[in-house]
Amino acid sequence: MMGVTKKAVALLCVLFIANTLFGQSYIITYIKGPVYHNSTLLKLHDRLDGASDLTSSDKTAEIALFNAEKGKFRLSFVNSKPVSKGAAAKNSELYQLMVANYLLTYTTEKTLTSRGDFDLRNFFGDKGDKLLLEGELLPIKSQGVKNNPADKYFICTLNGKDTVCNLIRRNNGYLIFDGQLFGRSAAPNSLDGKAVTCFIKRGYALNGKYIEETFSGPANVTYLTREYLQDLAKTFEEGLTTYYAGDKKKMITDIESQLSYYYGDGFAPATEQVLTDIVN
Repeated sequence: MMGVTKKAVALLCVLFIANTLFGQSYIITYIKGPVYHNSTLLKLHDRLDGASDLTSSDKTAEIALFNAEKGKFRLSFVNSKPVSKGAAAKNSELYQLMVANYLLTYTTEKTLTSRGDFDLRNFFGDKGDKLLLEGELLPIKSQGVKNNPADKYFICTLNGKDTVCNLIRRNNGYLIFDGQLFGRSAAPNSLDGKAVTCFIKRGYALNGKYIEETFSGPANVTYLTREYLQDLAKTFEEGLTTYYAGDKKKMITDIESQLSYYYGDGFAPATEQVLTDIVN
């Protein structure tokens, strides 16, 4: 009898926590796959008053939420349960998140690339997804390669059989990554959150002859525009006073960790600098 009572109390506690957490306004900060709330298809930056009716037709779907009082939460449909078919899924099977998933916070996140020594060739050549932010500066240094002021660096994106190479602007010993490198001028927001396969090419003079060589990669790179980062920062800033107690550095670290978790490794000092400029 005592065991039953304990189980009942435990269940009530879980339900109370879930109701407390999700009886408030949550903002979507990341979404992958079709996710519905009360049969309405959700999109980035939507606000939810509750998260008890989240469904998806894709078990690989994911969604991240931010609440100004409680911080950020990561929800995955991997351990979801099948529910009745609905119009939102167009007669395909729907999956619903379990209460336990609602309590899954960012307790184990990937860390960004080391804040110490940086090697441009290794950064793009190492395994794993990479993250670049619009306007960030990456140092031009790599073992065995002398950086000459006249050297040119190109980022080359692979699209099927086609390879498009664009010159990367330089600021003394740094490379500047902007939207034009990825064709952003044609479609400003089309690249946000989408990985592209690319590598770095280096052009230099040797004995009076200009030579170009593949310098790194290829690597799967996600490029995020300044507009995307500004919108994300605005969401986290809603909790600057309530959740972060005015600590901007802690808030920026949370944004960094979310970007790293979903998009790949970046160079921490460069990432932090871009986010600091946006927040300030």
